[in-house]
Amino acid sequence: MMRSLFAGVSGLQSHQTRMDVIGNNIANVNTVGYKAGRVTFADTLYQTIRSASAPTATRGGTNPVQVGLGVRVASIDIIHTAGSPQPTGLQTDLAMNGNGFFVLKEGEQLLFTRAGVFDLDEAGWLVSKATGLRVAGWNAVEGVVDTNQPIEEIRVPIGQTIPARATTEAVFEGNLDAEAGVPVGHVVRMVRTVNDGTDDHVVTFEFTKTSDTTWTVTAVDEDGNSLVVYVGDPPSDVLVFDERGRLTTSGDLQVEVDGSIVPVIDADDLADEVAAVLPENPRVLTT
Repeated sequence: MMRSLFAGVSGLQSHQTRMDVIGNNIANVNTVGYKAGRVTFADTLYQTIRSASAPTATRGGTNPVQVGLGVRVASIDIIHTAGSPQPTGLQTDLAMNGNGFFVLKEGEQLLFTRAGVFDLDEAGWLVSKATGLRVAGWNAVEGVVDTNQPIEEIRVPIGQTIPARATTEAVFEGNLDAEAGVPVGHVVRMVRTVNDGTDDHVVTFEFTKTSDTTWTVTAVDEDGNSLVVYVGDPPSDVLVFDERGRLTTSGDLQVEVDGSIVPVIDADDLADEVAAVLPENPRVLTT
C-alpha cells in the first residue's frame, strides 16, 4: 500500500513541476527573446520482489519481478528554436537570425542574451533597455570584421559625419526604342555623382540612334560642359546591338568628371527593343 501511495505522490509532484513550466511558458508569451522550457521524466528505483533465474537443462530462465517506486523530473530543458521576428519601427531593435547571442558587457564580465531590445544612450553607446548594459561586438574596419580581435563596446558617433567617397559605379537599366528614327530618336538619362570632397555633380547622358543597330552616347555636366565618355576597348562612344536587341559592345561605360574621377556605368541591362521606351523626363540615380 505504501509503495502505491509513494508512486502516486511522486507522479503528482513531477507533473506539478511540468505544469509550472508550462505556466511560465504561457506567462512569457510576449517576452522578447524568451525561450520555452520543457520537462522530461525518468522512472525511479525498482524494488525486486523475485530475482531472475538462469535456464537449466529442463527449465527455461525467468525474468526478475520488480515494482517501480514512482517517477522523477529528469531535466528541464531550454528550447532554443528561433522565434518569429516582429517589426517594431525602431532601428535599434535587433533580432538574431539563426544561432548565436548578443553580447553584453558588465566590467570584464560577458553576458549573453537573445533579447535585442536596444537603444542609444546620451553618449551614443548601444545599450540594453532592460539592464542598461552596453552591447559589445567587433567593429568593422573598412568594411571588414576581424573576429580574432577582442570585442569592444559598440558606440554610434551621433552627430559626426562620414567623409564623402567619390562615386565609382552606377547602373543603367531599360530599353532603347528600336523604332526610333535616325538620327532624331534620343533618350536622356541623368546620374548624380559625388566627388571625394563635398561637391556633387549631375551627369546627363544622351543616347542618339545612328543606325538600326548603333547608338552614340554623349555626356554633359550640370553646367552644360561636355564630358569625355567612352566604352569598350578600344575606347568608343558607340553602343552596338545585335539583331535581337542585345548589347554586344563589351566593357563598362566610363565618364570623366572633374577631369580625374571616372565612374563606371554598368550598362549590361541596356537593351534595344521595340515598344519599350525609356521615359523622356530625366531620372536621377544616386549611388
